[in-house]
Amino acid sequence: MKSKPVRVFATPRQFSYAWIASFVVMLVLTAASIQYANYVDRKSNRAWCKLIVSLDDRYQNPPADSEQDVKEFAATIHDLRMQLGC
Repeated sequence: MKSKPVRVFATPRQFSYAWIASFVVMLVLTAASIQYANYVDRKSNRAWCKLIVSLDDRYQNPPADSEQDVKEFAATIHDLRMQLGC
C-alpha cells in the first residue's frame, strides 16, 4: 500500500498571503513607532517651554546696568524659545 506524500511547505498562494500579511504588519508597526517618536519629541519640547518662556520674558528688558553676559544669555534663551516653537 502506498501512502500519500506529506506536504511540508505551504502552497504558493499561502506563501504569498504570509508575505503580504507580514509586510502589512511591518508597515503598521513602522507607522506607529514614527508617530510615538514624534509624540515624545513634542511632549519633551512642551516640558521645556514654560521655563524658556518665563526666562525669555524676564530677560527681554534687562535692567539698564546689566552686563554683556546677561544680554548674551538673554539672546541664547530667546533663540532656544524660537527653536522650540514656544
